[in-house]
Amino acid sequence: MNIRLKPDTEEWLKSQVTEGRFESIEEAVELLIAEDRLTRRALDSADLSWAQPCIDEGLAAVEAGDVIPAEDVHKALLKHPKQR
Repeated sequence: MNIRLKPDTEEWLKSQVTEGRFESIEEAVELLIAEDRLTRRALDSADLSWAQPCIDEGLAAVEAGDVIPAEDVHKALLKHPKQR
């Protein structure tokens, strides 16, 4: 199989091989895909039912109009002393 990568992705892969993280681009792709498959299996089998109350609370807040626009949150974060 031959695939065409975006130039920046190809350059990143080449740099990873040069740095010794992988033996070859092919090995990098194989290992990264294997890692992604394991992560997806773990997520698919994870019990996330604990999060449902938080999701329900957030959805109720949105329905009630109890929201802060993202732009306002971003501005507030930029003003925070630790962000400078």
